[in-house]
Amino acid sequence: MLFGYHPTCSKSISAHVRGFSPKDIKQFYRNIAGSFCTIESIKGSQFYPFPKKIARFLSTIFPSFAVSNFFIIKKTSVFITVYRLA
Repeated sequence: MLFGYHPTCSKSISAHVRGFSPKDIKQFYRNIAGSFCTIESIKGSQFYPFPKKIARFLSTIFPSFAVSNFFIIKKTSVFITVYRLA
C-alpha cells in the first residue's frame, strides 16, 4: 500500500473481503458511531513478505503497516435509536 497498491496477499477484488487502512476505520467509527465508542488500540499481524519471527516483531512495532489489523473498540455510552413514525 506504500506505493498505492495492495500487497498480493490482500486481494482487493474479492466479493466479501475489503482492505481498509486504520485511518479509514477510525473515520468510519467517528462518522457512524459518533461518541458512543472509541478505538482503544490497534494490533497488527502478518507483515508481508517477511518470515514469521521478523513479521511478528515488525507488526508489533508498526501495526498499521501489517496485512491484518485488529481493533480494540470500547463502548463508552448507550446507543439510543429513535424511530419516527410517519
